[in-house]
Amino acid sequence: MVSYRPYRQRQSPIKALEQIRKDEFGKYDLAVVETLTKLIGSLMSKSQLMLSDGRVADIVYFVENEPGRPIVKINDTEEVINLNENHQLYIKELM
Repeated sequence: MVSYRPYRQRQSPIKALEQIRKDEFGKYDLAVVETLTKLIGSLMSKSQLMLSDGRVADIVYFVENEPGRPIVKINDTEEVINLNENHQLYIKELM
C-alpha cells in the first residue's frame, strides 16, 4: 500500500492505516490492527507533514481511533490544531 506500483500511486502510511482500519472487520485480525496502529502512532509522533492549505506542521499527538486526524502544531505560528475537529484541513503529505 505504501510502495509505488506501476498501476497505482503509493499511499502515505497514515492513509494505508486508515484503509486497513476501515477494512479490519472480517478481513484482518483485530489485535494485529490495533498493534499496527500503536506502532505507526509512536513512529509518526513528532513527524512533519504538509496540510491541505500548504502549511507545514508537526504531529503533537496521534489519535489512535482517528489515525488520519492527529493533533498538529503549525511551525510558523505555533498554533495547535485538532484535525479531528477541523474537517476542512487534511494531511496532504508526510515530509
